Amino acid sequence: PYLYRNVEFGVNYLFGDFLRFAADVVYATEKNPNKEAIYMVGFEHKLLEGFPLRVGFRGDDVINENYWTLGFGWVGPK
Repeated sequence: PYLYRNVEFGVNYLFGDFLRFAADVVYATEKNPNKEAIYMVGFEHKLLEGFPLRVGFRGDDVINENYWTLGFGWVGPK
């Protein structure tokens, strides 16, 4: 497995202290003859204190597959 050069752009926004939205776009500059990209969006909700609920989607045009994700995070000590 080789690593290829990418150009990536991402943003996230906090709605108060309870909801985070994130969006990312990845564009491979090598080994990408069709000029396809990968799109990712996700939400994080502080449902339980210290264990945020996460929902996401990844649209991968490079390999032509889409993925949904669901899980919990962990907010460790600072």
